[in-house]
Amino acid sequence: MGKGLLLSVAWPPLRGMVSVFVWVLLLWLATFPAWGEADVPVRKVQVSELNQKLSLNGAWQLLGPEQQVWQTRVPGAWEQHYASKRIPHFGSGSYRLKVQFPPAAVGQYFKIYTSLVGGEFFHCYANEQLVGRNGFKENSTSRVVQFFPFRLDQTALLIRCEVRNTKLHTSGLIRSVSLGPAVMIDNLQFKEKMGFNFVVGVFLFLGLFHLLLYAGYRQDKALLWFAFFCFSLGLFGEFYNARSWEFLFGEIPVEISARITRIALYMILPSFFGYAYYTAPKSEKTPYISAYFVKLITWFNLFCVVSVLLPIHLHSPFMALWLLLMTGCVLYNIFLLVGFVRVPSAYPFLFSSLIFSFSLLNDFLNGLGILYNGNVSRYGLLLFCLVQAIFLSWRMQHNYQQALSLQNELTEVNENLDSLVSERTQEIQAKNEELHKLVRFKDEMTQMMVHDLKTPLSTLLNLPSQQTILSPEARNSFEVASKRMLTLIENMLNLKQAESSELNLQLKPQRLYTLTKQVFLTVTPWATSKKITLLNQVNPQHQVRVDVLLFERVVLNLLDNAIKHTPIGGEVTISSEMDGPLICYRIADTGVGIPTDLLSKVFDKNQSFTQGQTPRSSGLGLHFCRQIIAAHQGQIAIESSPTGTQVMLSLPACREPLPTNPVWLPQQLQVVRVIAQQLSELEVFEVSKIHAALHELKTSSDQGVLDWLSALEGAVREVNAAAFGWLIAQVIADPQA
Repeated sequence: MGKGLLLSVAWPPLRGMVSVFVWVLLLWLATFPAWGEADVPVRKVQVSELNQKLSLNGAWQLLGPEQQVWQTRVPGAWEQHYASKRIPHFGSGSYRLKVQFPPAAVGQYFKIYTSLVGGEFFHCYANEQLVGRNGFKENSTSRVVQFFPFRLDQTALLIRCEVRNTKLHTSGLIRSVSLGPAVMIDNLQFKEKMGFNFVVGVFLFLGLFHLLLYAGYRQDKALLWFAFFCFSLGLFGEFYNARSWEFLFGEIPVEISARITRIALYMILPSFFGYAYYTAPKSEKTPYISAYFVKLITWFNLFCVVSVLLPIHLHSPFMALWLLLMTGCVLYNIFLLVGFVRVPSAYPFLFSSLIFSFSLLNDFLNGLGILYNGNVSRYGLLLFCLVQAIFLSWRMQHNYQQALSLQNELTEVNENLDSLVSERTQEIQAKNEELHKLVRFKDEMTQMMVHDLKTPLSTLLNLPSQQTILSPEARNSFEVASKRMLTLIENMLNLKQAESSELNLQLKPQRLYTLTKQVFLTVTPWATSKKITLLNQVNPQHQVRVDVLLFERVVLNLLDNAIKHTPIGGEVTISSEMDGPLICYRIADTGVGIPTDLLSKVFDKNQSFTQGQTPRSSGLGLHFCRQIIAAHQGQIAIESSPTGTQVMLSLPACREPLPTNPVWLPQQLQVVRVIAQQLSELEVFEVSKIHAALHELKTSSDQGVLDWLSALEGAVREVNAAAFGWLIAQVIADPQA
């Protein structure tokens, strides 16, 4: 038989047929991609490694999305093999790796494990047996990766991983792949799961705790930003890797999971910079971060959050740009942190922020495909959050102790303050009582002195000329000085009454024309002596509600000033006109006017001035006028020029019917008119002559006469020339007419 076989091989026709067959077979194999067992990398396992976790990182064979075969590196995204390495290359890929076991491993149970796959679909096969997949069931849309134990039946093991990605920004086996005994891999998965859940739980707890602190205890923006930071970290960790919610509540589609993961990722840096802005020490020598930079980062990331609403395959390429920009921000933050090296109080913030920044920078570079050493940022973030939580608790405790100390001091001060206030109040009350006594004593003494001065002045002014030994010039000077003193005393009394709360107005409707005429009777002798013309141009129909005696004092004071400052041969005019609901009562003279610098002060108390030979006034008259007019709900104003002065009184018009004068019986009127004519020739200060004239009326039994007599005596007693003249004119003007 052996000879026959040798002959058949040596036979030329047969050799030709075998050659043709071999060439056809090779040509057929050449039409397939370069994908063969010989090209699959082999990982040999030693006997000493059978009870250990074996790392399958390194070279794998990859059939890429474009059906090209690559010798690739795991972990790593398949985008590294394409021209646009930073842009997702969507499609399906197949990884293959041979593992050569020693005979002692046959019959044992093993398990493959990787924590994360870049894609929404994943199947893993061991010698064509399904040992891993995404989700909890076939054709699941969840990213949860699960692996199942398998029994090794032979020493050669071919691992094949199928991945499809159309939504995420990295594709393929992007995390380390491990192989080991099933029990050991289960323990490894449990520890890693517990580690992730612990970290995520800490983030979420810190976020909720500090948010409650901000809302219910202390409105500190650092607490609010720190809560946002922790919530963002917890949400990102849960949807990126932990996925405990899916085990509790059911599967979450990869598209929804990707959107939530990116939203949480976009909020990490803005909340960190916002927290750092309100927490890091601030000084001119060590400025940290500006509010403008915080706002810029926040607005940019909010724009990124909104962009998540785009279709997921359109938004995924945007991640590379975001990673590049955020890498620059982290590098800038590291540069800023260097400024705190010489600030001991900032060391907790400085070192924890540096560790956080470097760990975050490592993950960003892994996301960009520059590094392949895995994700470590969760450890840096956890350290930073724990340090900052301790720092915030210390700061709040420190502030609380300070507040408690201040509260104790304030309580002590309040207790002392109550006694001090009580003592001071008693002292102030005692001083006020003494002051009131002094004021009352001063007022009483002033009134007493004024009243005591009026009586002797009236007596001196009433002395008969023939009973004095003074010369006519001396008597004239004496009379002028006495009248001057009497006027001053009257002004003091009037002002005292106007400024006191005892002022009680007796308001009655009166015609301004009549009041003006009565006052003219008083000042006519003086005006005549200076050849000054008095003009009463008041409208007879205009009437107001006034206290007659007080208003006449005001007009008398104003006329006194007008006559005093009007040169010989001048003119004083009183007129009235309607101004809406008011009556404007004007007293105009042709005098020398008031200096401009004094015009705004003429109504001030004790303000007076001198013009030429005019004697200086007491400074009380115009102040008294303003007080009385204000009490009548009116206003007083003054205008002046070198050619004269005009005083304007604005009073509410009155349209009530005027009261009728008392009805005198003929016999009453006859007696009273005779005495009134005698009194019209006397001055109010001629007390003895007035009393002598009134003596016979005191025996009258007529009540009207007695009332008129009582009013007249009161005017004499108060030395009120206006009231004295008005009472006399009332009778002389024939009230029956």
